[in-house]
Amino acid sequence: MQWSKWLKKEHSFSTRWQQAFWSGTILGLGLALLMIFLQPFDTYTYQSPFKNLLLLGYAFCILTAAVLIHPPTKWLYRKQDNRWYLWNEILTLLLGGGLMMSFSYAYNALVINGYPLSLSHWWEFISAFGSPFFLFLGPFWGLLRFHLGRSDQQLTQVANPTLLQIVSQNKKESFQLAAAQFIYAQAQQNYTEVFYQTDAGEVVRKMLRISISRLQSQIPSSQQIHRSYLINLDFLEEIQGNARKRYVQLKMVPKPLPLSPKYYETIQKWLSNSAQ
Repeated sequence: MQWSKWLKKEHSFSTRWQQAFWSGTILGLGLALLMIFLQPFDTYTYQSPFKNLLLLGYAFCILTAAVLIHPPTKWLYRKQDNRWYLWNEILTLLLGGGLMMSFSYAYNALVINGYPLSLSHWWEFISAFGSPFFLFLGPFWGLLRFHLGRSDQQLTQVANPTLLQIVSQNKKESFQLAAAQFIYAQAQQNYTEVFYQTDAGEVVRKMLRISISRLQSQIPSSQQIHRSYLINLDFLEEIQGNARKRYVQLKMVPKPLPLSPKYYETIQKWLSNSAQ
């Protein structure tokens, strides 16, 4: 159970290509310099007039793998409502490491030694050279991704001073949200589902263990319309129904949301003022 909780802890993640590029570049150059100056695994026996330049080519193998792993991880991050977990990061490091070792093998066979590719030689390379290197480089890559991801989030927050920090009641889950991106929230027992618009214009949702009242305190511009609903008035289109049952219709939301009588006058007044 403890392992399960640990693997589901939220982890920093950056959707920016720059993060993938710089982490791959730093890691690749680190590997190349290690081979040039320390010459592990009898690297000193390799003779070529362009030896150091050829060894630098391994940096390109590492960089290519780091960049190629970025699109699927970004897709998964979006699929998980902009959340990234520790198990996601571990899986990324393992798959990315496999790509790095495979590209390095292809470079070693075709460019360094001029051998044809084969599955048996690939496995020998992974076992004898790739795995020992990755035991050292893998954790270092993880640290790079973590710190560059956090730096990216901090820069985003500085660049967007209106960015809100939404924190759950247990303070273990949080995410950043611009007030203008918030659409509405619906309480469901001990949880609240938050719907918001991404920079790309998509509507995504995020489930948090938080009460409606606590969420409203973190999004001051939101307006309560029902004991279970908060909305962003900027998305309000119209009020539907009659005195017995009223609903509000929001832009980008297909279903109407219930409107309680105690909030009707406030919503009606805002709608009237916005129409003037």
